[in-house]
Amino acid sequence: MGHDGETQTSDVVVALRLLGLGCAPRLRRIARAKPVIPARAIVVIHRPSGESRSERAHWMYHHRGEILDPGGRWPSGYANWRMTSYLEIYE
Repeated sequence: MGHDGETQTSDVVVALRLLGLGCAPRLRRIARAKPVIPARAIVVIHRPSGESRSERAHWMYHHRGEILDPGGRWPSGYANWRMTSYLEIYE
């Protein structure tokens, strides 16, 4: 997002709106039993607790069932990480 430190949801919301995209104001949790992700969304994954990697979370783009990772590591680079929430982008 162009700064050091953790990216906050508010940073993502501001960036999307500056690009002219409508989005939800906050993250929504992904249900474990029946996970549903909107057609267009920014998804957040979290690393397993106890893993030594310094980053705890990573943001990626979800488009109609496909994940696009700006870091280029999805899915093999995130073994055992779990999708926890999403920020819906309105059509």
